[in-house]
Amino acid sequence: MSARNFTRIPSNEIRNSARKTFRICWEFAYETALVIFLAMKKRVLLPDDVCEWIDGAMPEIGGARTVRILRCSSLPFSWLPGFSARFRGLTLWRCVYIHERVGTAEPHNPDWMELLFHELVHVSQFRQRPLLFPLSYLWKLARIGYAQHPAEIEARERGAALSAAFYRWRSSGA
Repeated sequence: MSARNFTRIPSNEIRNSARKTFRICWEFAYETALVIFLAMKKRVLLPDDVCEWIDGAMPEIGGARTVRILRCSSLPFSWLPGFSARFRGLTLWRCVYIHERVGTAEPHNPDWMELLFHELVHVSQFRQRPLLFPLSYLWKLARIGYAQHPAEIEARERGAALSAAFYRWRSSGA
């Protein structure tokens, strides 16, 4: 091809070629990041009987199967200054992150189940006030801290009660 023919390529073909190249590069970068992200976080699927029990005990969360539960090696925002390494779980709207140091994600692991119930209480709090809850949570966290935070007190108390009720139900042979 001569230089003269090269200059006759319509500008819309050049734009389309550039868009196609950019789209391919973007898709590759996105898929690579997604693979890395998913490798760090493993989705937990609860057994059907556990989901049914949660649905009966906590109807306000809209169904246990609609909540995404991820077991991960690091929690979101753990890079922020002041983020405590002692935190074992974090909830963001309908997504629950549980640190792998809590142990196996099994119904026979009481620590894991109590933390799951604690985090599901936060799912309920997010559902009740999806925009205001995260803002008020952060404001109160900065003012009064984690231990005295009303949302955390509710989650600890209700999570422990749900855990006790769950294990009573399991031991009854259900």
